[in-house]
Amino acid sequence: MSYQVLARKWRPKNFHELVGQDHVRRALVSALDNDRLHHAYLFTGTRGVGKTTIARIIAKCLNCETGVTSRPCGECSSCREIDEGRFVDLIEVDAASRTKVEDTRELLDNVQYAPSRGRYKVYLIDEVHMLSTHSFNALLKTLEEPPPHVKFLLATTDPQKLPVTVLSRCLQFNLKNMPPERVVEHLSNVLTQEQIPFEDAALWQLGRAADGSMRDALSLTDQAIAYGQGHIDAAQVSEMLGLVDQRHVGALIDHLISRDAKALLSEVTRLSEQAADFETILSDMALYLHRMAVAQLLPDAVDNAQGDREQVLTQAARLTAEDVQLYYQIAIKSQEDLPLAPDARTGFEMALIRMVAFAPQGVPSEGGSPLSSQAMPMQGQPVSEGAPENDAPQSGQPDSTKKKELTDLSLTEPPQSAPVPQPVAQGVYGIPDDPQNIALNPDTPAPEPQLVKFTPPAGGSPKPTDQTTPPVSEASADEGRFGDTQPQEAGSRVQSARASLGSGLRTVQFPSASADKISQASKRSAIPSQETGADHLRLHNSVNTDPGSTPEKTPATGNDIPPWEVVPVLSEPNPIAEPNPIAEPNPIAEPSPVAEPNPIAQEHPSPPADQPTQTPAPPTPEYQDMMPEPMSEAVKQAPALRDTALPETAEVEITPLVGPCPEQLNTNQDWLQAFAHLPLKGLDRSLAKNAALLSREGTHLQFALKAVTENFLTPERQASWQASIQKLFNEPLTIEISAFSTDLDTPEDYEAALKQRRQQQAEALFARDPVIQALQQNFDAQVLSESVEPLI
Repeated sequence: MSYQVLARKWRPKNFHELVGQDHVRRALVSALDNDRLHHAYLFTGTRGVGKTTIARIIAKCLNCETGVTSRPCGECSSCREIDEGRFVDLIEVDAASRTKVEDTRELLDNVQYAPSRGRYKVYLIDEVHMLSTHSFNALLKTLEEPPPHVKFLLATTDPQKLPVTVLSRCLQFNLKNMPPERVVEHLSNVLTQEQIPFEDAALWQLGRAADGSMRDALSLTDQAIAYGQGHIDAAQVSEMLGLVDQRHVGALIDHLISRDAKALLSEVTRLSEQAADFETILSDMALYLHRMAVAQLLPDAVDNAQGDREQVLTQAARLTAEDVQLYYQIAIKSQEDLPLAPDARTGFEMALIRMVAFAPQGVPSEGGSPLSSQAMPMQGQPVSEGAPENDAPQSGQPDSTKKKELTDLSLTEPPQSAPVPQPVAQGVYGIPDDPQNIALNPDTPAPEPQLVKFTPPAGGSPKPTDQTTPPVSEASADEGRFGDTQPQEAGSRVQSARASLGSGLRTVQFPSASADKISQASKRSAIPSQETGADHLRLHNSVNTDPGSTPEKTPATGNDIPPWEVVPVLSEPNPIAEPNPIAEPNPIAEPSPVAEPNPIAQEHPSPPADQPTQTPAPPTPEYQDMMPEPMSEAVKQAPALRDTALPETAEVEITPLVGPCPEQLNTNQDWLQAFAHLPLKGLDRSLAKNAALLSREGTHLQFALKAVTENFLTPERQASWQASIQKLFNEPLTIEISAFSTDLDTPEDYEAALKQRRQQQAEALFARDPVIQALQQNFDAQVLSESVEPLI
């Protein structure tokens, strides 16, 4: 007895032996058991997934001598003849070899006759998409209303080529590809019953190489048995399939983890000596990295397909999740770039170099130890020498916790018993620098001091010289805000939190005012800040005239500024203010004396008539140069045509974008109409698009270029332009550029004018539509002209 290949020997004989395709099996078994059979079935799917097998099982279920059932006996004469391919009432047709309409007519001539042996006459048409159009048309009527004793079973790998008239007459089932897990399970069962020794890693290689086809998997298994002389070994299967041993992939991943560039390139050299397929190696590395990512997320879900589960778990523990994702992404993208590389090895080495070079730990060295990176030190690492202390994060406390702590502290209301010192801010949104211009009203509650981000002078923070006078510092301000209970601890907490936000935030230094200036301020009226609109912030600072008064919390508004935000400081000239001798920050902040009530100062006093109105200073010329030019919202109009005219069309039509090509190229009008038909692309087409035809003498054409420099015109572009004209008109025409400016129309102008006319025509047709007019009349609708565009 001759040898029978595994793919034919292990073909399923009934639905319960069918591997996979549970969605198809469930529907067909239910239809057979409940006598709800359709007259035409269509099975689609890739090769080797069971289309013909399912069709033959249906034929056995319909013609089994025990009756119509989902469990054919397999022992009666009908079942045996169908298995052996000699059942007279099962007509199998290869549509690829019988595509003519005469073959289809001959096939349908016997449809009207009753079956000879079985209960149904079954027509199995394989690769039905290969039939011709006339064959489909001849089949439609019979396929729609066949005799009651006829069933049609169609199978195809390309359902997109079937007419919709055929698809609508069939009950369609789409068979899925076989996953590697299902293929390995079936191969393990087959080889166990065949008593052939095998390795699980070899079966996984065969399952992935089958690419979803069970028949391909069984055929490869036959080849592997012959290659391994009666047993299936993983190494021999790798050699047979041209794959790379997984030990090489694990070694590459291990060198990536240790960041040893020299060992990586040495491993590539060894793979190159074995004539390895580097595209396959990249794919295997991506699969390996995917298993590592699964191991980091769910270790129990890692399979032992290659017998290296412990190695995958160990290597996954040595890498961060970010590194695994980075390596996986580079491996996937490098497969796209590999065909563009000078050779496969170069592309593969560049992929490995990118994996090592883009890792966040720094640039690797020859021995594998990473060099120092230029990035900022990570959490837990020591701060490099020379870095400011305020920039270093506090030990054991992340930045997010410090930011939250700062926010909570800034929202804490001050106690009612603690006095709040009121510093004087200079030049903030219209507030004059001179303290004489500050209203001193004892009846007005003192607002909460605002924290202003301020960059200290280059000389560093000034140091106090008089120890008897307490300086106005952030610590003293925080003491008033957070209460007198442990003021130093609260101040240190705020200072620590602000230091963690970066080196840009420093302690606020307010200018101090002398006693004589304060006394002068009580004799003058306050000049209010000019209104600048609802979108601007106004900062009002006043001096508390009553030391025993209780500060009140200002109501929270949308303009509250957190301590870490930047408050812009604008200096505006005050024409009535005296020169401020304390413009520079004074390290010594003097206490504000108690001033007498000023009956003239009000909340919003009007300036006297004899005083000029304060106006903001105009922007400097340097700032004016940096401002962008205002953009015009006017629609750009197409240039008017001078020597040509657009084609005439009816009022209810839209001018075609591409008109008919002229037979001759004699005038500029012919050139404008023929340009759309030229086989030019890219810069060559842009060159011809800005040209106008001046004249023609025999077969010689003279052109003038418009808005094109001579450097842009190269001999190659001119030769490509000339060749396209010769190909279009089938004449040995030659071209010459005789001028670089012209008043004639160019294809650029012609196309712009044509598009403008088409847009106007589309808007006119849209406006004349009765539905649009009804919407405008009934609902007062408006048409957005910019949303209307011609589609033809």
